[in-house]
Parts: sequence; structure tokens; C-alpha cells
Amino acid sequence: MTQTTQDTNVVEALAARVSGPVLSPTRDGYDAERTGLQLTGRHRPSAVVGAADADDVRAAVAVAADQGLRVAVQASGHGVGVPLDGGVLISTRRLAGVRVDPDRRTAWVEAGTPWARVIAAAAEYGLAPLSGSAPGVGAVPYTLTGGMGLLARTHGYAADHVTRLDVVTADGRARRVTEQEEPDLFWALRGGGGAFGVVTGMEIRLFPLERFYAGSLFFDVDGAPRSWTRGVSGPPRFPRS
Repeated sequence: MTQTTQDTNVVEALAARVSGPVLSPTRDGYDAERTGLQLTGRHRPSAVVGAADADDVRAAVAVAADQGLRVAVQASGHGVGVPLDGGVLISTRRLAGVRVDPDRRTAWVEAGTPWARVIAAAAEYGLAPLSGSAPGVGAVPYTLTGGMGLLARTHGYAADHVTRLDVVTADGRARRVTEQEEPDLFWALRGGGGAFGVVTGMEIRLFPLERFYAGSLFFDVDGAPRSWTRGVSGPPRFPRS
């Protein structure tokens, strides 16, 4: 079987089960869908699934498992990791919903939601998530790799404040994962960054925050103390304020 024939078979199998777009290397939109912010290691999958909902994610994983193909997931594409060559890339950028429960101080965040949307939704109730400093980064991948953000000195890692995850595992099953249900998987997903499944959504704690002060300190090179730059080759590096 040639690579072109295999790619065609994969695309056809996916298109029969997925409601969102399925793109092959020869289709218009393929490059735009596979490319994220990080351009140094772009994916080159046999097919890209633009998941419209969690069912699309489950179907894509099931098809890939049936055909023995690797799977990668990408939201904003800030961190590619090991680029996928062949296989199926699941793009979650269309899963961008967020629901805030102000009474419980929680937010339900879909897989492709950027932090900007979570921050804006929570701010209406005087609440804030444990986000990073870049509002365009996907909230779910940021959190699942630990998440050492702006409020970390007070509240710790973002991963420690996840209360529920909806996950599609390699067998194509959709699982509800909490500390009580699937506790081992719940532990593994929060901060380890391993390939334990495709997270389609997460519930996180929010924290009261009505005002936030932040900024940076910049020093003129000529005015910096010599002890800061002594023995340093290249541009001077200053301690963080």
C-alpha cells in the first residue's frame, strides 16, 4: 500500500465518523489546521481532524487505534513536543467553550479554550483561574503540564486545582476522571505531561481576585551593578524582580 493510498483510506474512515472537517495533505486548509504558534517542528500527519465536539475526538482515536496509527493533539500549538509524521492529528481549537459556576467557584473548560476566554468569563464574578502570563495559550495543555502561573506563590500549581477531567483513552472510551473515579489516571494526568489519553475538558477551581498588580523592572546596561554581569559571556542577564 502506498502512502497516498493509506492517507486516503484514513481520511475516508475518519470522514465517515467525524462531524468536523477531516483534512488530508492535498486538501485546502491542511496547512492552516496543522500549523500552530510553534513553527520549528510542524506536524505532518496523514490526516487532521478538526474536532467539533468530544464525540469527534473519541471517533478519531478509535479510527487511529483500528488502523494502528499514532495520535497527536494540538490546540494553540505553543508547544509541539515531538512532531507527528504520519498518523492522525486532532485539532481541538474548535472546542473553546467555558462555563463558570460562581457559587462553587469552578469553571468547566473545553480542550481548545485559550486562557483569555477563561479569564474573561471568571472576571465577571470577581474570580480568576491559575493561568499563565500569555492569554493565547490553551488552558488545558498548560494545566496538564503543571502550570506555574502568576498566582503560583499563593495557590501553587494549576494542576493541583483540577477537580475533574473528561478523557478519551487509547481504547476509544470516554471516561470521567476524578479523585474518586479513576483515581490513578486522575493522578497521572495532572502535571505529568504523559500520553495517557486525550482530554476533552476539565473542571478547575477559581479564586477570588478583583485587582491584580503586575509589571517588570528594566535596567540600563551601563547602570547595572558589575556583579550582575561579571563572568557572563554574551548579553548581560539580570535577576528577575
